[in-house]
Amino acid sequence: MAHLVTIDSSREIPQMIYIDIGDVLFFKATGGHQLSGKDVIELIGIFSESLLLSSGEKIYPEGLPNIVLFKAIKQGKAMLSIVVGGSWDNPMAASCEVTVGIK
Repeated sequence: MAHLVTIDSSREIPQMIYIDIGDVLFFKATGGHQLSGKDVIELIGIFSESLLLSSGEKIYPEGLPNIVLFKAIKQGKAMLSIVVGGSWDNPMAASCEVTVGIK
C-alpha cells in the first residue's frame, strides 16, 4: 500500500528521505521542482489548499500556493528543491535527496 508522507516545511526539511514506489510526498511549501531524477520522482503539482463547505461550495485563501506533491514512480535517487516562504517572507529553497526503494 502506498503512503502519503507529510513533510512540515515550517521545520527544517530533511536532507535525506527514504520512500517506496507509489508513495506521495506532501510538502507544506510554496513551490518545488526536481533537480535530478525526473524519471524517479514525478511532480504531481503545486496547489493551494481549499475547503469544501456542506453546501458544496469551495472556499480558498488568497495568496501563494501552500502544498507541493511529488510521487515516487521508479526505484532510484532524485534531488528535490523545495521553496518555503512567500514573496514578502524572504523565500528560501532547501534541497533534499530522495531514495526510492521497492516495497
